[in-house]
Amino acid sequence: MEVVHHGIDPAAFPFVAEPDDYVAFISRFAPTKAPHLAIDAAQRAGVPIRLAGCPHAGEGEAYHAREMVPRLRLPGVTWIGECGGVAKRAHLGRARALLFPICWEEPFGLVMVESMFCGTPVVAFARGSAPEVIDEGVTGFLVRDVDEMAAAIPRAAALDRRRCRARACERFTAPRMVRDYLRVYEAAARRRHQARELRIRVEPAVKVRADVVGK
Repeated sequence: MEVVHHGIDPAAFPFVAEPDDYVAFISRFAPTKAPHLAIDAAQRAGVPIRLAGCPHAGEGEAYHAREMVPRLRLPGVTWIGECGGVAKRAHLGRARALLFPICWEEPFGLVMVESMFCGTPVVAFARGSAPEVIDEGVTGFLVRDVDEMAAAIPRAAALDRRRCRARACERFTAPRMVRDYLRVYEAAARRRHQARELRIRVEPAVKVRADVVGK
């Protein structure tokens, strides 16, 4: 099986060399995304956190009331609501790190790549696609729980942001995605051609043997 990772235009997420003093979270407020764990990690690390997102109807209302509302009152916790476009780029780019405490096997967390393009490393639970996306010690860190996430925050904030962006540009641009798709399609076409050539060589021989047996 071939895996072709998604690619985007890095110009859409400009590099930020000097971030502010906070970590970021961005996603819907749902148990699978676990923003409450991002807050817990930031609190244990003693750093401010800014959260972008909101609960979605039918998915997060009870969770929001139970887990999020009390935490959003804590010192150092700021909820900015949903954001996109310029606001999203600023939210990711000005952060020292993006926290990604997913609690399900997420196929591809595009926001991780968007963050890396800004130069902002990612600290993520090692689930779903996170181990494929994050280059340990370059674009972020993989962790197993809240305590490890809290411990990784200062290490992520100390990573070279230019190197983080450069690595993201190597792996997740649209031209790279196109090249990978072409490679996969060309390999599939070669295999199909080889299989067709093999059938052409084998089928006449089988037919002759069948005629001989019939006589």
